[in-house]
Amino acid sequence: MSILLLSGGIESTCLAYALRPRICLTIDYGQVVAKSEISASKNICAALRLSHMAVKIDLRKFATGIMAGKQQSFPGGVPEWWPFRNQILISIAAIVSFKKSEAEVIIGTVKSDRRHKDGRRKFLATMDKLLQYQEGSIRLRAPASQMSSEELLDWAKPPLSLLGLTFSCHRSIYSCGQCRGCWKNESCVTYAILRSKLG
Repeated sequence: MSILLLSGGIESTCLAYALRPRICLTIDYGQVVAKSEISASKNICAALRLSHMAVKIDLRKFATGIMAGKQQSFPGGVPEWWPFRNQILISIAAIVSFKKSEAEVIIGTVKSDRRHKDGRRKFLATMDKLLQYQEGSIRLRAPASQMSSEELLDWAKPPLSLLGLTFSCHRSIYSCGQCRGCWKNESCVTYAILRSKLG
């Protein structure tokens, strides 16, 4: 009875594989890579025989950073920072959960996401309480929030064929190989390959 926010990246794909949610939800919120995130997510769900849903809500005119095709204007922020991004995505997923009578929203936050305030334990706990307080009493769950991406791969053990379907670029609908998303994806896939060879 859960909805997983599926971006098509490594972490949410690991959770899709391990938890088999009833619905995987990909949101086009105006990010320049939305088309590829939706395509990757559809392919991942097809491979796992999971139900996939995509919704669009264009927030690009309110955004900053490379995910909106703009320069980062937030002082000290990482290039892909998008104001209130997780709060918005979780809220949209909660709306869908309410309409679909699902009990919880799952997100693929990992330990390294703590560089953003909306990736920290306090934010996750606050959003969980907020969703429970509102109609529907929906729960927010972030099962990998205390794991690194590598630890999540070790826990979920997704097949390499599934990881080959993932997409994590922040800049382009084709992997640029130069952004933090591409670097992380490449590092995780390399780790998974080495792990499989070592048994």
